[in-house]
Amino acid sequence: MALTELQKKTDSLADEHHVPGVAVGSLYDGQEHYVFHGVTSVENPLAVGPSTLFQIGSTTKTYTATAIMALVEAGKVGLDEPVRTYVPELQLKDEAAVRTVTVVQLLNQSTGWNGDYFEDTGEGEDAIAKYVQKMAQLEQVSPPGTVAS
Repeated sequence: MALTELQKKTDSLADEHHVPGVAVGSLYDGQEHYVFHGVTSVENPLAVGPSTLFQIGSTTKTYTATAIMALVEAGKVGLDEPVRTYVPELQLKDEAAVRTVTVVQLLNQSTGWNGDYFEDTGEGEDAIAKYVQKMAQLEQVSPPGTVAS
């Protein structure tokens, strides 16, 4: 699909489904292509563009799980390994929980900490590191692996 066709399809679907703004990326024949539509939000209508960051939503869970399973298949990640194997700087209020919480518990949402955490850590390259650091504030509401949330 040509880039102009992708832009037209993106504009059409966004309008049809009342999506205020969206960024679409594709990898075709070894090259990255991007198109943008609309605004960041109806309350703060800034144009969506190459530097726009969107809040992670539930649809990203599928992509994340797929990427992790590719790493599992490649032998680079173990589902039953503690998360700290891969993110040693992870801190939570409950030290026992942070030592034992596993990758599979992240994927099946049974980590036991309060999961609706929407802290804005900015747009810099250190945004994810800042977010992980702020996770030390999260309340542990159940032991890892006991309750899906």
